[in-house]
Amino acid sequence: GLDVIKRLDAKVVLIVKYEGEYIVDYILQAKKDLKERFLGVILNKVTSELKQSTYDYTVPFLQRKNIDILGIIPHDSIVGSITVEELNEMLGGKVLCCHDKLTNLVEHFLIGAMQVDKAIEYFKKTRNNAVIVGGDRADIQISAIESGSVCLILTGELYPGEIIMSIAEQKNIPILVVREDTYGVAKKLEKLSVRLRLRDKAKVERGMNLVNEHVNFSLLYKKLGINRM
Repeated sequence: GLDVIKRLDAKVVLIVKYEGEYIVDYILQAKKDLKERFLGVILNKVTSELKQSTYDYTVPFLQRKNIDILGIIPHDSIVGSITVEELNEMLGGKVLCCHDKLTNLVEHFLIGAMQVDKAIEYFKKTRNNAVIVGGDRADIQISAIESGSVCLILTGELYPGEIIMSIAEQKNIPILVVREDTYGVAKKLEKLSVRLRLRDKAKVERGMNLVNEHVNFSLLYKKLGINRM
């Protein structure tokens, strides 16, 4: 990366997914490596939980290090999500129940491979999740449903029993059955979810609005030497 930047004689705006104060070290190192090519940083996907500490601690600290904050873009559930229906299309799955809930949004994917006594606590830590779980793990399936997961993805083309189906229907949680194993599904989602989001016009427009609202273009243009009338 650095060699390419030097060859192109490029200026750099660093965009980082902000997940806590530990990211500060990465930003400081980037400034050190890039020297005068480094224009500043945009903190992206700042969650509501981290917003206060971002403004109270991270931003003042970086500014004291002569690092310009060119934008602070909040996490947005619409931009960072896909619908259950889109998810099913990606995986070539079969929807077993709750077809009227396929427009519900999934933000995170969790793999249900732990002991059942830890499952509910694990699932509840992450909102709007879809749980990828073996079709033979009824105990984990129940835990995911009870914790309020958006949907279940049952792998290995194994179908749930009547009890699981009944609970899922009561809780309005769709169940998808796919042919691949858990590892294969996880890898596919890792590769395809971002590409799917970028095809969605509404999400692209939402992202553009977020950028326009939360990036300091006046400062950015000044750093670039662009005179905007």
